[in-house]
Amino acid sequence: MKKNPPVRYLLAVIVMCTALTACADKDRPPPETARQRQERALRDPFAVGAQDDIADPAAGRDAHTFDREGFKRDMHHFWNP
Repeated sequence: MKKNPPVRYLLAVIVMCTALTACADKDRPPPETARQRQERALRDPFAVGAQDDIADPAAGRDAHTFDREGFKRDMHHFWNP
């Protein structure tokens, strides 16, 4: 039994498109090695990224003093979301 010619052409087009697509992605950097992934995980264990833009609310205060206003604010935010 003879195959239908349009099916042959369609199959040839699909194969050519697949081959061209696979060859087109050459600008991607090489994949990371296992050591690079481990070092990245050690630098940022929870993968949250850089948090330089988040200000530390306790910066410049003594760790042994109780911040009554901050506690009230936190309790208000907890009980009244």
